[in-house]
Amino acid sequence: MLATRARALSAGPALEAAAVLVLGLLLAVLTRRPGDLRTTVPLDVGDPVLQSWVLAWPAHALTSGTPLFDANPFAPLGNSYAFTDLMLGYLPFGLVGDGPQAALVRYNVVLLLATALAFLGMWLLVRQLGLGRAAALVAAVAFAVNPWRVSQLGHLQVLSTAGFPLALAMLARGHGVHLRTGRGPVRPWWALAGWATATWQVSIGFGIGIQLSYLLAICTAVAAVRALLVVRREGRWPARGLLAANGAGLVLFLGVSGALAVPYFQVVEDHPQSRRSVADLELFSPTAASLVTAPPESWLWGRLTEDRRQDVVAVNEKELLPGVVVVVLAVAGLWPGVWSRRRVVVLGGSVAVLTAFALGTNGPLGGELYLQLYEHAPGWQGVRTPGRLV
Repeated sequence: MLATRARALSAGPALEAAAVLVLGLLLAVLTRRPGDLRTTVPLDVGDPVLQSWVLAWPAHALTSGTPLFDANPFAPLGNSYAFTDLMLGYLPFGLVGDGPQAALVRYNVVLLLATALAFLGMWLLVRQLGLGRAAALVAAVAFAVNPWRVSQLGHLQVLSTAGFPLALAMLARGHGVHLRTGRGPVRPWWALAGWATATWQVSIGFGIGIQLSYLLAICTAVAAVRALLVVRREGRWPARGLLAANGAGLVLFLGVSGALAVPYFQVVEDHPQSRRSVADLELFSPTAASLVTAPPESWLWGRLTEDRRQDVVAVNEKELLPGVVVVVLAVAGLWPGVWSRRRVVVLGGSVAVLTAFALGTNGPLGGELYLQLYEHAPGWQGVRTPGRLV
């Protein structure tokens, strides 16, 4: 009987994750209303048709023996696959089906899956941190189907953010991070899986992958400082298995990211006109009004914010409303007593800083802070749309 109970307990998280993934898929279908997958081009701003080809190319290169980055558009120019985001992480889907109709079905299926995985990832992260299913549901819905994501339906690579919470959830589990109990058991293989998931996220594209890289760099630096303080205070080193897992994961993450970045650097060298200018940044930088502007596809807020979308250039990058309910709950979550004072300062401060940077050149001090980041932070010039920081 005890063995049966142990097996049931171990299967519990897996069953919950499977059920949540199914729920995420149902929510994606309900909110996206994809229609006929063979003919529907969601929010066709030109990009979905291009991305349907981008999804198919890695599988074609693999099966035909063609070098990955020497794609057929713009032939005979080299590294033409590095002219856009990679979406290499979705390679298995490219092995199914052939032709234009299959490409469109594939794009629509992956788009729904990206929403479902984002829902699952945030659920797992919240649960790993020790909170209940109600909190996990609120956070997952807020992350996966908020109004801003509706405005990005034409950008699969932007909506593919599931790697953020999934990687953080795995890393938290590997390091035994738990908000209620303080510390849990260390699981090195989960830490390694977290780094592998972060690597997968980067393989989808650097437009979002760069931001994840900086987030992981900050988390790694904080974790390293805390570990050194523990060593100094208690003379106790982290478990060898955990150190080995983090070392291997870091090598994997940096190695794959570096290898994928090389063709991009070569493209910039071969085509200097491809460098982003400050004028490009200004074109795509939203204003403070964008934070309360929803896309027309939002059934609740789209019509109410219609006037703010009039005569706006690159409007889909300037519809940043995260959801009124989300904002209300976030503010309520900062109420004293829910979190410690230190966590309130860190959480609230982080949101304020990220929101300021999301405004790009329209941010504080005339956008000077963001321009410093844009001009001096490695890789940040690959991010021409500051609003996606939302």
